[in-house]
Amino acid sequence: MNESLNGEVTFVIKTFERPECLRTLVKSILKYYKDVPIIIVDDSKLENKEKYLSANENIQYLKIDYDQGISFGRNIAITKVKTKYFLLLDDDMKFYRKTDVKSLLDISKKWGFDIVGGALKQNGIIRHLESSLELIDGKLVISKDNKNCIDDKVYQFDWIFNFFIAKKNSIIKNGGWDNKLKSNEHLEFFIRAKKINLKVGYTPKVIIKHIPKQSKAYKKIRYTGYLHFVLEKHGIKEIVWPRKKVSNKIVNLIRYILDKSMEKIRSFK
Repeated sequence: MNESLNGEVTFVIKTFERPECLRTLVKSILKYYKDVPIIIVDDSKLENKEKYLSANENIQYLKIDYDQGISFGRNIAITKVKTKYFLLLDDDMKFYRKTDVKSLLDISKKWGFDIVGGALKQNGIIRHLESSLELIDGKLVISKDNKNCIDDKVYQFDWIFNFFIAKKNSIIKNGGWDNKLKSNEHLEFFIRAKKINLKVGYTPKVIIKHIPKQSKAYKKIRYTGYLHFVLEKHGIKEIVWPRKKVSNKIVNLIRYILDKSMEKIRSFK
């Protein structure tokens, strides 16, 4: 698979309090893509001084202030990207033989996608998120039934995993990620992409492994509950999921739980 990306793609990783995961991801990248530029933004408490980060001239490691959040970190990373495209990665992913970034790039070019993502494999199982989004009169409808087949195993959706190749200028046009969201940024990003008509593609042909690990420091900070902000920002009063409906009562319950979790986390600091 070790195909050249011809200097067209930069790999972007935002990491927080998971140095073991980051090491696994970077080593797996270098196994298949030795010459690709990699930008790592880290808002962990301590700087990662492992030699593999400084020994490779293609790796740019940026230590920013503690707990700036995933959105802020990604936006910093995007400002450093010098290529037309970038590949977005979470730090708990791992490349393997089916992580064919060249295929994502080719699909984007051929069909004019602003964003093209692949599938996640976790515990040996392929996970699915790819969905269509409709926001009408305060109701967010999330559907898996409205897939638009573009080509053999190439589909158009509105919402996919955080494993995708994207045109840098399209993401800038979308405003990047909302810096207020230290977490729960995922759906909000794609709601805005939908509103400005970014073309989002998905292919199950390209797969990356997902190996989630959560340290105490990670759990303490990251599950701080920003979903209520997302709902209020977009005027969402009701969420309809595939095969199940989330009513106002449930939304209010979610808000209550998340607000309570915020109070607990503040008390720890």
